[in-house]
Amino acid sequence: MANKHNKTKEEGWTLLEDVPFNGQQFIPDIVEFLKSGESSVKGEVMAQRAKELNANLGQHHAEYLLEHQELISTEWRGRYYLTFPGTVWRGSGGDRFVPCLHWGGDGWCLDWRWLGLGWSGGARLVSLRK
Repeated sequence: MANKHNKTKEEGWTLLEDVPFNGQQFIPDIVEFLKSGESSVKGEVMAQRAKELNANLGQHHAEYLLEHQELISTEWRGRYYLTFPGTVWRGSGGDRFVPCLHWGGDGWCLDWRWLGLGWSGGARLVSLRK
């Protein structure tokens, strides 16, 4: 994996899944994964829905957007964290994590969120704008 934020450099982290990225510029769109009446779902449900909704981008896509933040809508700042479940890491304690971008006040930041959490409407899946 050529990711700049390669978690295998950290003791006990293992890459479990990773979707390909061709390196070409793309414009991101966001997709809601909650269904009517849901306030949250488990991370595994969110990740499955990402595949069903064709919004299963991964860490390579997140890193691309991190380097090209001008492509991310200013309307999403502080409103949503952008989720990329096409890449799954297992941490040193055995838990599974996916990369996310969140607004840090002066720019987007990359972090990893636990799939064992309840995922609410503050999260959005990222897809390729059509």
